[in-house]
Amino acid sequence: MQLDLDNVEYKRFIIPYAMISILLVSIACSVVYGSDDSASANIEGEYGLGWLKEDIIEREAPIIERDPLPDYLDWRDISGVDWMTPIRNQGGCGSCVAFGTMGSFEAMLRIDTNDPNWNLDLSEQHIFSCGGGQCDYGWYISAALNYLQVNGAPPETCFPYQASDVPCSNTCPDWESQTQKLVNWNWVANDVTSIQSYLQYGPVVSAMDVYTDFYSYPGGVYQHTSGGYEGGHCITVVGYDDINGYWICKNSWGTWWGENGWFRIAYGECDIENNVAAISVSVPEYPIQFESAENNCDSFNVGSITFDDSNYSLPIEINQTSGNYGVTFNPGGNYCFVRWETTGAISVSNTRAQSTTATVSGSATLNAIYKIRISIFEIDSNIVDSSEGDVNFIYPDHTGSKPPGVQHALLSDWTAAGYIAGMCTNRQNETTDTNQLVISHGDGSVLLLDKTVVLFGGPIVNAPVKYYENNRIAPVYYRNVGGANYWYEFDGTRLEQTRMTFSEIDSGQDMFVVEAFTDNNGNKILIVYGYGWKGTFAGGKFFKFVIDPDKINYDGSYYMFRWIDNNRDGFVDLDEISTSAAATG
Repeated sequence: MQLDLDNVEYKRFIIPYAMISILLVSIACSVVYGSDDSASANIEGEYGLGWLKEDIIEREAPIIERDPLPDYLDWRDISGVDWMTPIRNQGGCGSCVAFGTMGSFEAMLRIDTNDPNWNLDLSEQHIFSCGGGQCDYGWYISAALNYLQVNGAPPETCFPYQASDVPCSNTCPDWESQTQKLVNWNWVANDVTSIQSYLQYGPVVSAMDVYTDFYSYPGGVYQHTSGGYEGGHCITVVGYDDINGYWICKNSWGTWWGENGWFRIAYGECDIENNVAAISVSVPEYPIQFESAENNCDSFNVGSITFDDSNYSLPIEINQTSGNYGVTFNPGGNYCFVRWETTGAISVSNTRAQSTTATVSGSATLNAIYKIRISIFEIDSNIVDSSEGDVNFIYPDHTGSKPPGVQHALLSDWTAAGYIAGMCTNRQNETTDTNQLVISHGDGSVLLLDKTVVLFGGPIVNAPVKYYENNRIAPVYYRNVGGANYWYEFDGTRLEQTRMTFSEIDSGQDMFVVEAFTDNNGNKILIVYGYGWKGTFAGGKFFKFVIDPDKINYDGSYYMFRWIDNNRDGFVDLDEISTSAAATG
């Protein structure tokens, strides 16, 4: 539809001189339009209109018959639930049609998906700029609704509102893959009962004549009393009160205007019943395939998935609308979660978190990668009872070439290893992290397959430990934050109870970790190290004399313990190590 620029019934309103002293706010404030804003987000008093009248040839009668209709309806409070999106601000641009239609459209999408908490904010600027609207002249309701039906609207972030004529090409490049579309729309018969009937399904689009006194509407039920005709304005009707005879409406002039951006208007006022349009929506559902696979691809589809509060055995395909959903992998059995892998139009907020948020925007596959879980008890038994040559002790070298970022070690780390190496029934292999037949010189990864590997010393001095922690293969990893040492679980959760400063270490304390896991090559890995060298020494001693005799009770994958030099002799005594784990998992 082409604009008839010679016969436009629209005016941009700027506050009359006599009202400046009452309504003017600081013009130095920054202008940010479109969002649910406060008075400081716009130059108050710049209230755009922009609805262009058009001939309506065909109107439809009520789509439902309820006898009687309820006396009161407000989509902001249906049994305590608010289905409306927040008040927006069109500024001085004649874009009211974009906002009035979007007010109904966004609410209908929430209602269709039965999700009043859907954080839905679609781009008014996109439909206005791409659908033929112009700030100085306005737009037609039919043009806006036809555009939403054929092309749809992408999110606000794809084309933020600017309250000006900006080219359609400013929309984000992939906007078509992010749109929501309406299914159908129609003009509504221009009587109160027909409009009320359509409102039973959701808010409707409407338009009204604006007179000067409407700009200074303070609240209550509006009736035109003074001032001349200013132009046409598109709004959203969200409810009614049949006892008191008024409509409840959403405006687009910011939250400082009217009743926090809303208004009530008497039946029959300002031709408000004569230009009502109702829309219907159906949010598309996309097939989402949920699967699980072992890290080395030896087995598939163990466990279950909890998605949007429902639990499903794997594999499963679920049809789901666009949106954000909670998702948790439940590996079950002797397995543990590793990471999420995605294909298609789905993403997760944290690929390493067993419970995370999945964002769906189309057909997709979400795959939970898992691995065999191994406990301290199991790896202890492997170390003691393995056949000759099946266990590999890898010490951090104090000389030689290492991968970037890995330092030379103290010989004390080797002393700690002696405690555990001496537990073996059979002769086993011993080497260092500079042996390129066993350790990759490029990244520090272990080149062995299906072996038991024992590592001493932390990621600063031991190349494989650094590799396993940096790639989040180990259950925990080390970080120094603001001068304090911590261990973190592989999904990024900081274990606050493992905090220890360097001054505490210097004063005669330390902490060590004992952890077990399987890597991508099927190796069973045991890592023992402390924040300082005495912590590593304490870990080796504790493993042999405390954990091994009672190993059946160590069914976790990691444990942290604290040592305090109580007698101040600078040596690690067994009774100085707390037998209560500071953290475990």
